[in-house]
Amino acid sequence: MTEKIQEKCDALDEEVKLHE
Repeated sequence: MTEKIQEKCDALDEEVKLHE
């Protein structure tokens, strides 16, 4: 379960970097 949450966090982090 924590692994899936980590994956979502990484994906969101990448999206944020693209929007900055």
